[in-house]
Amino acid sequence: MMRLIYRIALVCLAAALCACSVMSSQLREQVDQTIAYQDLVQNPAASIGRKVIFGGYVLEVTNLTDKTILMLLQAPLGFQDEPGSRDKSGGRLIVEYPGFLDPAIYAEDRKVTVGGRVLDGGPGGNDAAPYPFLRVAAAELHLWPQPAPEPPYDPWWYGPPYYRYHHHHWRHPHHWYGPW
Repeated sequence: MMRLIYRIALVCLAAALCACSVMSSQLREQVDQTIAYQDLVQNPAASIGRKVIFGGYVLEVTNLTDKTILMLLQAPLGFQDEPGSRDKSGGRLIVEYPGFLDPAIYAEDRKVTVGGRVLDGGPGGNDAAPYPFLRVAAAELHLWPQPAPEPPYDPWWYGPPYYRYHHHHWRHPHHWYGPW
């Protein structure tokens, strides 16, 4: 009985972890998760037409008449396919989106996850693309919400509670120093 419960829990956990993605399940079924970004960049001819899911940070947005070109700094994907550390980037991800994307919304340093078909790429090193890149036709695009801004440092709110509410933190609580 205990083994049955353990197996059911394991299956439920596996299903829950597989469902943790911002991309659709139809796209995820078509993607080979074992291929790394660097492998596709090194052999772009073999990767043309492949379905991929990658992400990164917005560097530039260019709107054309029929599509938008997003230039991303590629970053490895983490939980729910959210782009992780930009320090581990493998190059640029050039995304072609069929429609208009507002540059005020898709602003610099916003996180984006894209799913689509590889158009071309290369290891870089030439004048046109001096960095490794992969160009993808977007089928799905997810813009991650901006993190909440950090509150400003206010020394009034730090220290023991009675200093916070009754006295300045540099005054002794039992002495009256007069108005400042």
